[in-house]
Amino acid sequence: TATPRATAPKTISAARSAAPDTRVTISGTVTFPPGLIAKTIYVQDAQGGIRIYLRNGEYPALRVGDQVKVTGWTRDFHGEAELSVPDASYIAVVGAGKPLAARIITAKDCGEAREGELVQVIGAVVKFAPLGLTLKDQNGLIELYFPDSLPWQRPYVFIGDLWAAQGVLSQYQSERGAGYRIIPRFKTDVTNGPLTLPITGGGM
Repeated sequence: TATPRATAPKTISAARSAAPDTRVTISGTVTFPPGLIAKTIYVQDAQGGIRIYLRNGEYPALRVGDQVKVTGWTRDFHGEAELSVPDASYIAVVGAGKPLAARIITAKDCGEAREGELVQVIGAVVKFAPLGLTLKDQNGLIELYFPDSLPWQRPYVFIGDLWAAQGVLSQYQSERGAGYRIIPRFKTDVTNGPLTLPITGGGM
């Protein structure tokens, strides 16, 4: 029998635009480590970011900034591009690296072009809920989402307070709309002053 042809490495941008159920191999930097959302990490290269979902087993010990090569199959998870990985043998840890700096964006940038990337925003609090905050900047509204699996809770806020936040830009499409939201990783990813954030967003 013929040996299956190896998958050529692709940029994350190319993987994101590939047809569903395409096998791809990408390389990039871990921006959202394991242990914060079940079976999920995010990886980013110079062209974009993407959600990685591990179907079976556990991730290797990964930290923010680690370089990895991942093989998986493209999926659409509630509107968000995802790479579905059968098990940890499809993830190769290339080595440690520097954490990426968050891209500074505004409300108008919270869309497909920046989905899966590590981003930073600043805005005034206009609404809050147990698992969320809504900020408003000069271009519109920005949703922050704090999954209940995080080992910390969203900060206590007052309407009108100015906050800065960084995290990955995710999407969860529903009948209410596209559902773009930023998911912070660490407690230090969300601050109301000074309005600057560390590149790593916190130690791991």
